[in-house]
Amino acid sequence: MEQTPVAGIRKVIAARMLDSLQNSAQLTLTLKADVTGLTKLQKPMSETAQKQYDVKLTITDFIARAVVLSLKQHKQMNSAYIDERIHTFGHVHLGMAVALDKGLVVPVTRHAEKLSLLELARGLKSLAQRARGGQLDSEEMQGSTFTITNLGAYGIEHFTPVLNPPEAGILGVGAVQDTPVFVGDEVQRRSLLPLSLTFDHRVLDGAPAAEFLRTVKQHLEDPYRLVL
Repeated sequence: MEQTPVAGIRKVIAARMLDSLQNSAQLTLTLKADVTGLTKLQKPMSETAQKQYDVKLTITDFIARAVVLSLKQHKQMNSAYIDERIHTFGHVHLGMAVALDKGLVVPVTRHAEKLSLLELARGLKSLAQRARGGQLDSEEMQGSTFTITNLGAYGIEHFTPVLNPPEAGILGVGAVQDTPVFVGDEVQRRSLLPLSLTFDHRVLDGAPAAEFLRTVKQHLEDPYRLVL
């Protein structure tokens, strides 16, 4: 039997996740967004952005933009439970989980509500690249108001993300699945994206959390609003 001491980043993750589960009331809601239109829009937009701005636009970038717009509309989700008070933020500091060999880090894109889709994509990629190179400082991994974690690359669909304390919400993104769907009386091939929202029930109830998740879904299913 091999035994490995828990130290460094793994020790920090272990402490934070245990604290998260012990000191919050977590509940997860799931649904699927039809991203057929988004996948068709993303490819030509990404090619254009790559040629003109040297930035590749991924589905994750569109999801991040949808989350930011939804947080502006549903401010209760953009909150934190601190010292028996609910702190609701006027800004969106978006955390995006990045998997490293030694563990998980969450770089923070500050004031994401002020960024266009292109600016947001550029910022997310820069932070992720620097995270993988071990170049982030501690300030760039603090202060997020909401987090996104994406396991789609591993083929995972729905899962239960754990809150990044003291945030009130975290969105888990799964793998896009091509699925036969009834559209009226016809069966069509559609691309469905699984979304899993974990929220702190001390901060908000199921109905407003569901409204937020539904708004994310609506943005993704009407992708042109994400580029305006």
